[in-house]
Amino acid sequence: MRMTFLEMQQYVQKEIADTSIGLLTQIKNLLNIAQMELVWDVKPVLFRTEARIPTQDDFARQTCTVTHDSQDVVGTGGTEWTSDLARRHFQAQDSQDWYCIEEVTATNAIRLDAKYVGATASLQTYTIAHLNLLLPENFMGVIGGKQQQSPTQLHWMKREEFDKQFPRPSTTGNPRLAYLAGATDYYHYDAGTVNVIQNSPTVTTTNAVWLAFMEGMSFRIADKSRLYKIKKVVSSTEITLTDNYAEVTVTNESYEINSPPLYYFRIHPRPTSSILLYIYYIRRPKYLYADDDMSEFGDWAHIIAEAAAIKASSLANRSEDRKRELVQIFNYSYRLWEKTFDPCESDFVVMGTDKAFRDGSLVTILPESGEWGSVIWR
Repeated sequence: MRMTFLEMQQYVQKEIADTSIGLLTQIKNLLNIAQMELVWDVKPVLFRTEARIPTQDDFARQTCTVTHDSQDVVGTGGTEWTSDLARRHFQAQDSQDWYCIEEVTATNAIRLDAKYVGATASLQTYTIAHLNLLLPENFMGVIGGKQQQSPTQLHWMKREEFDKQFPRPSTTGNPRLAYLAGATDYYHYDAGTVNVIQNSPTVTTTNAVWLAFMEGMSFRIADKSRLYKIKKVVSSTEITLTDNYAEVTVTNESYEINSPPLYYFRIHPRPTSSILLYIYYIRRPKYLYADDDMSEFGDWAHIIAEAAAIKASSLANRSEDRKRELVQIFNYSYRLWEKTFDPCESDFVVMGTDKAFRDGSLVTILPESGEWGSVIWR
């Protein structure tokens, strides 16, 4: 039963017998949350994908001067540093520490993210390395990875385990280990105003400055719910969206450009030249914005609506009996849906005890007759 986003909202409202406007925004959010939670539990083939992520060659041209208790490093002998070295990591020859490059201020000047703790020294050789490897924006969880050099398979570890085994990971070579290291900072930009035209992907401004690194970030007109993705920064005053702007033409309108935190990982040993990494991961389902958006769950979209109805019933203060009825409906649909995927998959996590909702506040999957899980009200 294929359903639009609007039909899914109406389904939830009908199931909880509440059509109040105040609950509508929460229902929209719950539908998207339910999508992600169910993907995370079952990991269906539909949401498994691959990212090919290249590393970058080490940069070590000429020498530099480092100063104790200063964030500034000065290049000597024609270092020719460029802006694309920002966010990579710097290590001087007499130091065991890596510093993230906060900014490239000139072809012979960089600024580190922390004050240099080593001794002042000149004519130092150095290494600028690509340590933090960004994962795609739709990343939810790692399945595995490889590279074509030997050994080929990447074994994933927890960061704390890696730090115990390799407190000073300075070895270089073909990578065989990987770990999730953290996430980038949230980025937000809303200077000036914009002009957008209905059914056109072009956005212009006369009082803002857009930069190349904004490509791939999200764009939204203020007070509008729909997000667009920036395909290209044509100039400092023009960007192109991946989709045509669907709403009415406006000029001098407030807007915002955002980049949510992106996960990044590190590998060991560290390659000194560029190689291609193949990362297999669970991706996030397409977020639903517009009323006519269709869920990627296709004919099974109703179980998303049923899951959202369970959560919405608590917000609407429905009776415990009604909540139990909703869970029974969800339980039936969920068991049918999970059986459409191969239960012999090694990472098929529905077998045995697991949580259907990661916040643990609504339902739990418990083993039933030694095979399929059932969902019960907690």
